[in-house]
This record gives sequence, C-alpha cells and structure tokens, in this order.
Amino acid sequence: MVAQQHTPTSLPSRLLSVALLIPLLVAAGWWPWATTLTVALCIALGIRELFAIMRYGGFTPRTAPGIVVGLAFAAAAALRPFTSFDLTGFFLALSISLTLCYELLLRDRTASLQSWALTLSGAIYIGWLLSNFILLRQ
Repeated sequence: MVAQQHTPTSLPSRLLSVALLIPLLVAAGWWPWATTLTVALCIALGIRELFAIMRYGGFTPRTAPGIVVGLAFAAAAALRPFTSFDLTGFFLALSISLTLCYELLLRDRTASLQSWALTLSGAIYIGWLLSNFILLRQ
C-alpha cells in the first residue's frame, strides 16, 4: 500500500486571484479607460507568454519591442474617438520600421530576420486582435 502524500492546496491563491480580478473586470466593463488598461495588461501578458513559448522552441523574439508594438495598437484603438483619422495604419508602419531598426542596432545578427519576423508577427497577432475589445467597448 502506497502512502498518500499531502499536497498543498492552491485555495488561498485562487481566492486572492478572485479578490483582485473581479473588481478589475467590473471596472473594465463600467469605465472605458479601465477597459483600455485591462486590455493593455492582457496584451503585455499575452505577448510575454507567446514569446516565452517561442523561446522554449529555440527562437529569439524580442520581448520589449513586441510589447511596445502591441501596446501601440491598444493606444490606436483607445485614441480613435479623439482623432479624425485611424492611427492603426500609422502605428503599423512605424512598428515595422522601428523594430527593423532595433534589429540592426544589435551586434549579434545571426537570426535577426527571424527574430524580427517573430517579434512583429506575434505583437501584431496579440495586440491588434485584443485591441478590438477597446473598440467594442466604445
């Protein structure tokens, strides 16, 4: 007969998560700027997680530029009611050029094109899609 090992429960961490996330979700549904901040947080966490998965596979996406690109799409969606034109295309063009310039500044360029493509595509995938929640809220 094998003795059972007592594993600690995760109930305290679950209760803490609920205590923090329920007011955040209520605020996100109630106030538009809280929605923007919640989406921005989700974009940053999502890009970080996606890039961690890519790194586990042996690739080297750039986390900081990726998060900046993703947050730029959230900013474009949040600023749409306040501007006379859509900033998404502008931020897309700026993201392409600035992330490429970032890759050119690095000394180790062995996988620069691959890193640039993964950084940009991952940030666009997460940032652009999640920024649509901001547009739905407006």
